[in-house]
Amino acid sequence: MYKVDVSCEEGSTFNVTSGAAKMTIDTAEKGNLSPLHALLGALGACAGVFLRRYADDMKLPIGEFNISVSADLIKSPQMIFKKIDISIDLKGVELDAQKKEGLMRFVQHCPVGNTLRGNPEIGFELK
Repeated sequence: MYKVDVSCEEGSTFNVTSGAAKMTIDTAEKGNLSPLHALLGALGACAGVFLRRYADDMKLPIGEFNISVSADLIKSPQMIFKKIDISIDLKGVELDAQKKEGLMRFVQHCPVGNTLRGNPEIGFELK
């Protein structure tokens, strides 16, 4: 099971912990990621983990790479990202069409991407 704890002492600053790992999220973006930026970052990082795993398993010559994730927030009828775009820059590494297709097919199925596409049930409880 995956679990994070989020605490808010005051204002709009949220401390997120998972075991010993910590990060701060702030709606005012005071040098921290906003919740929506953190979501896009999680998607990009998850894609990156899967890209690295595939590249290492297939012995592809991919060293450094960049992933850019962008989305526009639609505010009506509800606030939602309608479309999320992910761009991967392999920093000049050339792959043939078959290797490219295999890499993209694998990366597109990272758990964060699968979760966002799957429209998971989310339960809320007030204590």
